Amino acid sequence: MTIGGEANTETSVLSAKQLRIDSLFLYIDSEEMDSAEEFETAMAEIESLLTTDDIARQARFLRFQCRQFDDIQEGETEKAIAFATQSLAKPFMDQYHQDRLDLELCKSWYIERSGDFDTAVAGYSAVIKEATQRQELLLIADGRSIRGGLLRYQGLFSQALEDLIIAHDLYVKLDRQLEAEDLLAGIATAFRQMGNYKNALKYYLQIEAKHTEDSNLDGFNYIQVMIGITEEELGHLDEALNRFMQAYQYWEAQGDLVVRAEVAVNLASALIHMQDIPQAMAYLDEAEEVIEPDNFQTYSFMKLFRAQALLVNNQLDEAHINLEAARQSFDSVSNLRGTEQLLELESKLFFQQKDYLQAYTSLTRYLEVHQQLNRQRTSGQTIAMRTQFNSQQIELENKHLVENQKLKQHEVEILEINKLQQLIIIVMGSMILIILAVLTFKQSQKNRFLSVLAMTDHLTQLPNRRHIYQKAQSFFEHARHNKHPFSVITFDADHFKLVNDTFGHEAGDIALQHIANSAQSLMRNNQIVGRTGGEEFLILLPATSLTAAMRIATQLVNSVKEADYSALPTGFSLTISAGVSTLQASDLQLATLINRADDALYSAKNAGRNQAACQKC
Repeated sequence: MTIGGEANTETSVLSAKQLRIDSLFLYIDSEEMDSAEEFETAMAEIESLLTTDDIARQARFLRFQCRQFDDIQEGETEKAIAFATQSLAKPFMDQYHQDRLDLELCKSWYIERSGDFDTAVAGYSAVIKEATQRQELLLIADGRSIRGGLLRYQGLFSQALEDLIIAHDLYVKLDRQLEAEDLLAGIATAFRQMGNYKNALKYYLQIEAKHTEDSNLDGFNYIQVMIGITEEELGHLDEALNRFMQAYQYWEAQGDLVVRAEVAVNLASALIHMQDIPQAMAYLDEAEEVIEPDNFQTYSFMKLFRAQALLVNNQLDEAHINLEAARQSFDSVSNLRGTEQLLELESKLFFQQKDYLQAYTSLTRYLEVHQQLNRQRTSGQTIAMRTQFNSQQIELENKHLVENQKLKQHEVEILEINKLQQLIIIVMGSMILIILAVLTFKQSQKNRFLSVLAMTDHLTQLPNRRHIYQKAQSFFEHARHNKHPFSVITFDADHFKLVNDTFGHEAGDIALQHIANSAQSLMRNNQIVGRTGGEEFLILLPATSLTAAMRIATQLVNSVKEADYSALPTGFSLTISAGVSTLQASDLQLATLINRADDALYSAKNAGRNQAACQKC
């Protein structure tokens, strides 16, 4: 009894430890934790409770450990990359794909901080692709959020806006309010950088009001800088200067020298536009003491603004030196937006030196970059408009559904009226035959009109549920009477709700059209495919054996999987599952044959999807 009691006690202690670890993991990953000190304390407690044989929690702990490195400190970025690489190499990580993908995301982020932007983007894209395949919505949102921020900085507004808008929508669906609010600032900044200052200012002011309501002083003063940059772009220099100064004084009071220096660079820009060059140079001198070259965004613009001020002071050689430093920084991250400003300033500098050939060369290059950015800005605006259209399209689709429902109800009422009319004909006899003939003719005309409307699915242009089932009944009766083979295939899209939730209903509609086209291309002679509901379809195969039907179903599964979805958002993929059945002598009703195909479809789903199955193959 004593031995058993000791074992139970050890098990209870272990369970209590595991429950405590799990609760700490949830706390770390929640929106309640708001300080680095709390994070460090929680991680230390987890480490003290964690056992070496608990590999599931070990994997998750590694995932959170990757966040502990301070990239601001020298050498920490390299340590973080090495840590993530070693952790990913552990054999047990393959069992826990969520933790592995999060580690991959963390590693790519530190690679971005090291300045290797191409490798970072490739890493983000790989995580997003696998997370999409595994339907890990939070990882998709995190990956697109981080990649969108980097692409936006590089001036790739089209791709950036697509990432940021999709990530924001996912965070809202997942009730991750803080992440969703943070992304609003990124979306607003993308609008600002592509020249849509009105929309940018609207978003920034909404965020400012939210931070005021929550008394979030850090967030409030961060947004002051963003609003200031927008006001500066609009030519409201006094308003911009006031916003920058307020943020500058706040971060000075907080003792955060790096953020204060970053704001000082923005102050210098506004002062240069106001022709206060001495004061601008003073702020740039202050920033130079703090901003390091690996702070690519601030460092590049700090050098650019200094060159601008030196040009005004006619210190042309020194201006060239700063321009070259800015160029190297912009080139290292492929920042076209900064390069555009640099080339414009460089052409002015050469012109002032009377080096007209170099001025012309720089101006020509400026125009090329300017046109490239304009194309990206236009593409970004298209994505923004398409996102707005999606919400309107959903509302329109709901309206159409209501209208279609009314039409079907009206159709049923008409059929009931027809039955009543037939009864009246039998009862009343020939006295009202002429009157009823007139009414029947008019009703027939109306029914034919409604039939044309009701027989075709508006999205896929396939026969709709009513039409395909009418054809199925006709084929079924003919096959039974003549003892001919007759097979059916039922199929639907795998995880279609997730497709709509992740990529939007517009992408879902395009996916359904892809499926319809793939199925239609396989039909021969009098074979027919129809849409029976949302993502559900039915294929009728007269004079077709079970073996031939299975071959067609397998071809369809492969065709949908290998279809070209390049026109759809990055990471999009689609598969279907299919069930096949063939007419048996015992089948007295069509429903029996179709139910058997449905059972086979469920078997295909349970076997892992993306395949065809049949009953009694």
